[in-house]
Amino acid sequence: MLSQESAVGREMNVAANILDRLSIPILLVDRNANVDYANLPAKSLVLDGVSLTVVDHIFGGRHRDGAASLRAAIVDTCVNGVGHAIVMDKGPSSPIVAVTMPFAGGRPADNRALVLLRSGIGPSDVLLSSLRELFKLSSSEAEIAVALGGGANINEVARERGVKRNTLRTQLASIMERTGTHRQAELVALIAKIDALT
Repeated sequence: MLSQESAVGREMNVAANILDRLSIPILLVDRNANVDYANLPAKSLVLDGVSLTVVDHIFGGRHRDGAASLRAAIVDTCVNGVGHAIVMDKGPSSPIVAVTMPFAGGRPADNRALVLLRSGIGPSDVLLSSLRELFKLSSSEAEIAVALGGGANINEVARERGVKRNTLRTQLASIMERTGTHRQAELVALIAKIDALT
């Protein structure tokens, strides 16, 4: 009969093999942002030098604001079980969005954050359709929500859509009411979580 440690080790190997086969970059980190595990796509993304770093097994962003926001999100996820979505960098290409989700351990001190990395959020048909169906958003509202979730600001979205900023703010208020969010950051986090699942 296997010892409990051997069984847990075998389960972790099975889980690691499954995560390595996913195309989504995923890291498992503790409350101090120490990396317990990174699947192959995550290792590739970090090695490519895209907005993210791992130094001495500690995960973070290359830019101070993104790194601080990510660390705060990881702590909140590990301690309080609250997920977050953080736009890491809005460089010349699409931004990197880090989505944190709770990963419960046997004891509170063992809780971890599962960090999914997305290279921006784009207006995929599945995401737009999901937002329309889940929250009864119009097509226009879903497109605005996805643009904001992808890291665009209100001025950029208004300019791209050819509408005044106040018009877009009115649409944003409707979107937030329907999605049950109270701040734009909450909406961005919600969009990123839904995108990670679609």
